[in-house]
Amino acid sequence: MASHYYFNIELLPIKPEYGFVGTDGYFKLFELLKENRKDTTSIDYSFPLQSDFYFDFDSIHPERISKDHVYGKLMKFDKVDAVVSRKSGEIQFQGDDDSSSKRYFFDYLFDCRSHIIAIGDNSQKLPSVSNLEDFLIFSLNTIANHNFPNHVLKVICLTSSDALNDVFENAHSFNRIEVNVTFSNPDKMLAGVIKDYENEMREQGIISVSHVEKGANGGMTSPSTICRALLDLAKKFGDARINYLRNIDDNIKRRIFRMKDHPVNIDIRRGNSSDEQYREKIRASIDQANNQAIGGD
Repeated sequence: MASHYYFNIELLPIKPEYGFVGTDGYFKLFELLKENRKDTTSIDYSFPLQSDFYFDFDSIHPERISKDHVYGKLMKFDKVDAVVSRKSGEIQFQGDDDSSSKRYFFDYLFDCRSHIIAIGDNSQKLPSVSNLEDFLIFSLNTIANHNFPNHVLKVICLTSSDALNDVFENAHSFNRIEVNVTFSNPDKMLAGVIKDYENEMREQGIISVSHVEKGANGGMTSPSTICRALLDLAKKFGDARINYLRNIDDNIKRRIFRMKDHPVNIDIRRGNSSDEQYREKIRASIDQANNQAIGGD
């Protein structure tokens, strides 16, 4: 069974009149990535992690016929410069850019229609959510800048509505709320105040909003309506940090909620599924993850 994490990849117009790239644009983005990586093993294309490890796309398979998705594998690997004798210190093997002693592979699937990528972890070796966000920007940003000059690339991890709801259901009061939101591609699943605010941002050409609310000594009993709307948007399009007081065992204690600490995480069992059947399971989980982020069932 593999745990899957989900990231919203967006190409956002720098002005409203440039419009959205749509399914075709997101498909093209990964086609160009595949072409860019063709016949190269240079480590310069790989994202550096800690402890001399790197992360990169190992394979990229765009599939267009009625599917509109891209799938493949990601690889985490180390770089070996040389292997020496433990006793003598003499070099036993001299490595190059393509030399590695440890490799870990992870399935991914990018749905071009929802522009959400699912990344699976069945080895407990997957990099952190923040590292994965940085990796996707590192891998796609140059291609996006060159081929979509009127758009800007954003990557945001989908986070759980349940975790945010738990804060509001159990908070005694709020000291400080910080929320950052990047306006989105049109999302039919948004509604009410959230949808109205998101529409206004887009129509005014606003690409991002940072909002802070701070209570007096006694704290706020609740955030403003606009702050709550931004927090709901941030689950899919941003990030937030909430300093609040919570009643724990009849004691009021200070707590900090960080939205990125609560990513949507869905376990998918492969079982006897074929490769195509397994990819369909992952595709279905993307809709489920989207629902979890925006507060659906």
